Amino acid sequence: MIELPVKIHNKERDRLIDVVKGIGILLVVLGHIIEGSVRDFIYLFHMPLFFYLSGSTISLSKNKYDVVKRMRSLLIPYFFFSFISFFYWWKIESLFRPIKYSPIFEGKIGELSIPLQQFINIFISILSPGSNPFVYNSPLWFLTCLFTSIFCYTFIKKYTGKYSFLICCSSAALYFSLLRNEHLPWCFEIALTTLPLLWLGDVTYKRIKASTTLESSVISIVSLIICFYVVLKFHPSISMMAHKFGTWWQFYLCSISLIALLLVVGRFILQYKSGVLLWLGRNSLIIMCIHGPINRIVLIAVSVIFQKDVSVIRHSLFMSSCTVLLVIIIIIPMAIIINKYLPWVLGRIRFNNNPRHLCNH
Repeated sequence: MIELPVKIHNKERDRLIDVVKGIGILLVVLGHIIEGSVRDFIYLFHMPLFFYLSGSTISLSKNKYDVVKRMRSLLIPYFFFSFISFFYWWKIESLFRPIKYSPIFEGKIGELSIPLQQFINIFISILSPGSNPFVYNSPLWFLTCLFTSIFCYTFIKKYTGKYSFLICCSSAALYFSLLRNEHLPWCFEIALTTLPLLWLGDVTYKRIKASTTLESSVISIVSLIICFYVVLKFHPSISMMAHKFGTWWQFYLCSISLIALLLVVGRFILQYKSGVLLWLGRNSLIIMCIHGPINRIVLIAVSVIFQKDVSVIRHSLFMSSCTVLLVIIIIIPMAIIINKYLPWVLGRIRFNNNPRHLCNH
């Protein structure tokens, strides 16, 4: 078993959340490499999983309404890695990866050069389908969307209390009924769809974590039945970034059932050695922010080494999994350096030489 250095800054970290995050971030990296039915399956739940887990951390937080704390833990890494990724793409990668891009904006802003539009979109964070926004590092949309989701959910919960579920569902219904074709700043329209997931994470996580073996078995069986029924009968196609949700009930049924199944699997894994997954979960933010550009470099390297076309690698589960392993190996020393010497880029601050996370997870 590979032992990775783990420095726990917060003794109150939840190990189950970290393990499930570890599984989730592996699926995120794989989903951004592989193509075909495996990717379609991963896309059913890999992003909803992280919104659910963010809701679960709200239920564990001592200060549930500290928006500034969450702002720092999400927006500082978002802007830092956005600037780094953008300038790398603009000055280096775009020279070797020339692709025709559609404008992100309309009107006078839409007449600007594509690199300039991409740079402006760092601050506006609009997911305009067909224009390939965030071309420099597409996973970064998640950070602005998560911040918007948490901000909205915190406001709703603070001022509506027991009616928060109804408000969250109404907000999601607003998207599916009126805003499906809208592209709003800070991924607001997508954030509306995630509010029920945050609510579920907030109110159900502790119950699932404390479930008995029998209850866990029932959850697993029911989740598998629901998921396979929806997938085999309706073949839903989901990509949150591309505004692809299919039918709303298919999106929620698939994502929630698979999330519940992963929580049960995570509990099982915790009974054995889970150091690698714990490390991946604790460093999931770093992996989320930097794996995109690294994926592309490693894919080209693997293509040259094995003399296989990139499309062949992307359609092979074995070769895609090997690529994921190489990407994680490259990220490990980078994550260690960031944690040790640049903790501020993750929204961490220090008091009296003692590090303190600004976000529990």
